[in-house]
Amino acid sequence: MKEIKVGILGCGSAAAWHIDAVNREPGSRVAALCDIDPPRLRKAARLVRGTRPTLDDDFVALLRREELDVLLVLTPPALHHPQVRAALDRGLHVLCQMPLVTDADEGRDLVLRAVKAGKILQVAYPFPLKGVYRWASDLIADGKLGDLEHISARLSHNWHGATAEWQRNPQSAGGILSDSGGHLIDLLHVVTGSRIREVACFEDRLDLPVETFASSLLRFDGGRIGTLTVVGRGPYLWQITVVGSKATLVLDHVDQARLIPARDYDHAPPAAGRSQRNLTPLKLPPDVTPMGHFLRAVRTGDLHASNAERAIAVALVTEALHRAATERRAVKVG
Repeated sequence: MKEIKVGILGCGSAAAWHIDAVNREPGSRVAALCDIDPPRLRKAARLVRGTRPTLDDDFVALLRREELDVLLVLTPPALHHPQVRAALDRGLHVLCQMPLVTDADEGRDLVLRAVKAGKILQVAYPFPLKGVYRWASDLIADGKLGDLEHISARLSHNWHGATAEWQRNPQSAGGILSDSGGHLIDLLHVVTGSRIREVACFEDRLDLPVETFASSLLRFDGGRIGTLTVVGRGPYLWQITVVGSKATLVLDHVDQARLIPARDYDHAPPAAGRSQRNLTPLKLPPDVTPMGHFLRAVRTGDLHASNAERAIAVALVTEALHRAATERRAVKVG
């Protein structure tokens, strides 16, 4: 089995998780690390098992000198387009931290380059790879909820107090919508099988130059409406509710699911509460890490594993949300 040599660009907090995933993947190793901060670079190097990786602070030199198979990009989003483009042009498969790009046109350029090069371009969206969300997506696709009638999502966490400097910088695609909100938008698209087509949005920045809170109205395929709220202060809480003609599905931050049949829609508590127990099956599909999923696709040559088109869809929704908040009107996506 040919060894897959992984390069990692950007050694901030996310690097540890991905390095651990490479360490666990048979036939793969971290061969090179690149970061402009020497202490951060050395700290990441200590997490790598086996052969010591090459350390570099010059991305261009690293690409030219190292014989890599794949590159993981963990830098601020404003840098993604030129860095991912350079890696694809060098003939590498690429896994990129989300958001892939700050502009949908840049995303389209990268997708075309990946196709032309015959390389996999993935964005590290972890939630759709978890077993409970894969189960939920199959449940909806199989029609178990019936016609989807309303979709809502809410996420809160202490984003305001825990974010890096670039996440607070509007020039670096900062703000909670493109950061945490992007995960939620993608998960809504994947789980429901519907795309967001029109939005209205209110934002609140608190004391930052970017939005810390955002509440949005959404219109999906087929005209159904929904809501999206991201809250950058408070405890980590997360819930998606999909109301269907046959049943309602509730997914929450502890990866549990409740399936409430339509026959209970007319019941007031406590009767409804009896049917709102955790109803996820005992045997869920296994959780998969983005890096594990990516490396297995590289090993098998599965070009269909590329998911950058999803990142473009997220970028288009995010752009529309910002426009809607600025212009104080409903905005169509795309």
